[in-house]
Amino acid sequence: MEGVGIWSADTVTWGLLALLLGTWAAGARVIVLWRRSAASELRSAERARLLIESARELEAIDDPRAVLGILPELAHRLMRVRTATVLVAGTDGLRPMVARDGRSAELAADRPTTSTALRVAPAAHVLSRTYGRSRRGPRRPDDSTRGRSLAGFPIVVNATLVAVLEFERDATDPFDPTDHDTLQAFARLVEDRLQWLGTVTSLRAQQREWELVARLQTRLQPVEALEDAALTALATLIDALDLDAGLAVTLQNDRFRSVARRGVVPAAIVTALADGLPTDSGYIAEAWERRETLFVEDYGVAGRDARFRATGLRAIAFAPLMDGAGQPMIVLLPCSFSSPRPWTHEERALLANATRALGGVFERVRLTQQLHELLAIARRLTQAEDPEHLYADVTEAAVRVIPGADAASIMIRKDDGYRFVASVGHDLDMLAAMPPLSHGAQVAWHGLGVRAFEQGTPRVLRGAEIAMVSLSTGSDDPQQRHALSVGGRVADIRANLCVPVTDGSEVVGILNVDSLSSTDAFGPSSLRLAEAFAQQAGVIIRQAVYRRALERSAVTDPVTKLGNREGFNQRLQSELARADRHAHRVSVVMLDLNGFKDVNDRLGHQAGDRALLLVADAMRRERRPFDGLFRWGGDEFAVILPEVGPDGAGAGAQRYADAIAQVEVGGMRMTTSFGTASYPEDGENADSLLRRADDLMYHHKDLVRELRER
Repeated sequence: MEGVGIWSADTVTWGLLALLLGTWAAGARVIVLWRRSAASELRSAERARLLIESARELEAIDDPRAVLGILPELAHRLMRVRTATVLVAGTDGLRPMVARDGRSAELAADRPTTSTALRVAPAAHVLSRTYGRSRRGPRRPDDSTRGRSLAGFPIVVNATLVAVLEFERDATDPFDPTDHDTLQAFARLVEDRLQWLGTVTSLRAQQREWELVARLQTRLQPVEALEDAALTALATLIDALDLDAGLAVTLQNDRFRSVARRGVVPAAIVTALADGLPTDSGYIAEAWERRETLFVEDYGVAGRDARFRATGLRAIAFAPLMDGAGQPMIVLLPCSFSSPRPWTHEERALLANATRALGGVFERVRLTQQLHELLAIARRLTQAEDPEHLYADVTEAAVRVIPGADAASIMIRKDDGYRFVASVGHDLDMLAAMPPLSHGAQVAWHGLGVRAFEQGTPRVLRGAEIAMVSLSTGSDDPQQRHALSVGGRVADIRANLCVPVTDGSEVVGILNVDSLSSTDAFGPSSLRLAEAFAQQAGVIIRQAVYRRALERSAVTDPVTKLGNREGFNQRLQSELARADRHAHRVSVVMLDLNGFKDVNDRLGHQAGDRALLLVADAMRRERRPFDGLFRWGGDEFAVILPEVGPDGAGAGAQRYADAIAQVEVGGMRMTTSFGTASYPEDGENADSLLRRADDLMYHHKDLVRELRER
């Protein structure tokens, strides 16, 4: 067959043509790829240059918020994007801070944009989705984003999400891997700059904190009183935080009360804090309870006390100062009345650092004040002409300086049991008048056993156990129970610190310190201080016992066992000197038994001595703790009433006269005539006071005689 296996000319021609066309097409594709590669390299070089320029611009900005604000503009320079948005992270999610569209027009943060908040992914991931025909990634529920490509980059500084950069393009121009790499590099530049600014800000804030603490410590170094320390601390903090005023409050008698204020504070706030704020509500109570600083940006909006809101109070902080045991000592209230203010992170850290340092400083001031109080008592003890008057000084000082103390009392042991001799915060008259408490009752009240009681070991009761132990160890005597319950305020006591006062192995008294404010009162430092005050009380009791024993023989009447005239003279001189030093009053009462000669004449001198003894016993039962009772001579008695003026002297004299009127011997009832005189109203020395009292007594006696003769 002709032509089989041999190509024809047409066949060859078409084959060559197809080969040439294929070769040309392949070359064209190579040329296109080469051109694209060259364009990519040029674009990469341009973007590298723009990234460097962006880094330089960012380095010139010192405010982190300004850094975030310029990012959309820099992104538009870097590449084509339809919209660039900065979403700032907050406690309630991501919020747009600034956005720019493709025409570089800035969009308001609250204006709707085509960009919406992204789901925040881990920092190592780049979020990229395409919508519309490509169907890449999940579809958004908002149809307005269809047909667009979205890329998101989290900005993370110190493992904390700061913001998200969100970029949008049309779906026809999606983000490619090179775009992703460029935008990711851009995001890393932003993170580096924010990291640097954060470090610089942190160092500056730390330096400011150190300077403030150093300034506080320098200014407080010479201060020895808590009130002065509070004033100095407030002045320094107000200046450092650019505020208007400040207050310092502490817990006293179950109320928060002001101890210092600085600047102009409205009268309504001053009055409220002078009266005391309750411990069960309010920011002060919350800060005290939580042991942490609370910040209020606008008290007019968020305030809890209407009286304070009405004063124009705006920004305020409630900063408790803690001692070494973690117990609050005082709360500082730096505040502003001009306008609300957001408390910045730097200001919060500044105040937190300052209050930590101030806690140690205030504890040092408190220890200094405590030492001064103890030394003052010791000094007065060496100078006291009558040590028993120092019991009141000890209880008052204990309340002033023992942390958590609102009240205190001292009981001393006498032959018939324990009796109250001094008290602060309780009704001493009621407590002193009740029957004595037995030794066994005091051991039970202490509750740690006989050995711990005799060793003077302190113990603390808290809350409901106080009333429970008090009732279980109390007497069946209704007067005693009533006096302890009402006069001793058992129901009001939140914490009780009891320290037996010892002299060798013998317990000679009891020191009770009470908190009416908190069940958490009385930590280790309070126990140590209470022991120190108990030792002071022990010295006072010992000196009082020695003094009584030494003087008893020389100044005691052998019949009545009351003081004699010599004892009266010594005591009156002592009381006048004390009254002069402290600007106190002192009164003298002279009493004469009416018709006492008839007792001796009818019943004999033995019955007369018995009548005198019964009169003395009646006066002892009526005696206040500090009253001085004396037999002046014959049938005359004298009473010294320390810190009592003319009105009280008359009432006291009548009280003793009424007690004597209950005495009856051999069917004869004892009655008295009396006269009183008070220093300084009736005289400024012993002789003038005695003359005045004696004259009034005899005048009274003459009136009684005239009435009998009628």
